[in-house]
Amino acid sequence: MITKFHTNFLVLPKHTNHHFPLIFGGAFFSELDIAAYSCVRQLLFGSECDNAVTYKFNGEFIKPSFLGDIIYIECEITEMRFKTISVKVNAFREPCPTEIVENNERIHVAKADFVFVTMKGNQYVNHNLTF
Repeated sequence: MITKFHTNFLVLPKHTNHHFPLIFGGAFFSELDIAAYSCVRQLLFGSECDNAVTYKFNGEFIKPSFLGDIIYIECEITEMRFKTISVKVNAFREPCPTEIVENNERIHVAKADFVFVTMKGNQYVNHNLTF
């Protein structure tokens, strides 16, 4: 059973504020939600469920991210109940090559916990998976 998922995205002008090249919280949240959903879909592949929807989100933006940064997102399934799946998400920025960063380390910029409800058709259903 696959319980982890990694992805990344490049901060583009469509993600940023018009007057300052800083990523919008809503654009960032959208990317975190897509990554968490992808982790859940990977888990559900071949199961009785055909979908899942975001039920709850609790997140924190720790540091800003800027135009040109590459954002690396790490997701992990942390809990499964009858109809829900919880995912922990952490995001790290790899700064634009022109920015000087100590030790060339990625910077932790956001963390979140998502809860998804599993579905079949239009009904919430038990996913019948064990963790």
